[in-house]
Amino acid sequence: MAKLKFVTLIFLLMIIGCTAKYMPLKEAGVSISEEFGVVKTKDFVFAAENRYWVKEPTELTNYFTTFYVSIRNRSSELHEIKMNDFALIDEAGNQYDIISNEYIEILIQPSQFDYLSLDKDSDSELIDISDIIDEEKNLLEKWRKGKENLIRYSFRFGNLHAGARKSGFIFFPRLAESNKRCKLIYKDVEIKFSRVEEEE
Repeated sequence: MAKLKFVTLIFLLMIIGCTAKYMPLKEAGVSISEEFGVVKTKDFVFAAENRYWVKEPTELTNYFTTFYVSIRNRSSELHEIKMNDFALIDEAGNQYDIISNEYIEILIQPSQFDYLSLDKDSDSELIDISDIIDEEKNLLEKWRKGKENLIRYSFRFGNLHAGARKSGFIFFPRLAESNKRCKLIYKDVEIKFSRVEEEE
């Protein structure tokens, strides 16, 4: 089991080591704070960073381009945030929409439960947890941890109260390896990003 964990860690480091990162570009109306692009309007402050998802489920790195975003309501009214307020545009003008957490949970579930002990000849549920071998218990726990992380660290859409802030990860389909630039749109503002090669 220790050997399996070591191999998984090495694989994860290889993925992160050779993955490109997109850095925000300073333009009129866009400032840079650390690795965030920041746009301030009279109603809200929008900040975004192309940040890797390194928590469970770690395989999300293979499928998605992830951004960590933060929105603060500067107005005295409720600020509504909807999933379709966001879009990611690649350098060829192709638009990508946010992938919902529900879809991600469906994506990761089969890859975890395929390894669990199931009664293939009936419609019964998983056998009692006490009968599952250690490796299967670990796979089930990994899946549960992945769901917990998605709930805890993903951006939650909905109403934002006056003066309040919401932050978290949003997920888009993974951009092509050859793509050099992209822009993240929120409502009527955008932040442009340029690809840089990360050191291994």
